[in-house]
Amino acid sequence: MSRILMISRMMNEIRIFRTSPADVLALRESLQAREHLGITAAQDRCAEMLHTSRRAWQQWEHGDRKMHPAFWELIRIKIRSKQTVDF
Repeated sequence: MSRILMISRMMNEIRIFRTSPADVLALRESLQAREHLGITAAQDRCAEMLHTSRRAWQQWEHGDRKMHPAFWELIRIKIRSKQTVDF
């Protein structure tokens, strides 16, 4: 495999875990709708899943702080597993 192709693949893998404030907001809104929660309660629920504070979640939503890729991967796994258990 050429070095350029390998670097290109690595960059694509990194982009999978790069989050934007819109991604974080969309995830919270989907949880909010599914569990019939208000905004603050949904933010609290998302923060609980990551063992962090509501304020940290709000900063990720507003783009004031970048979410670590491990947090993004973890919450996506937890939400996906919760959906399969709920149905």
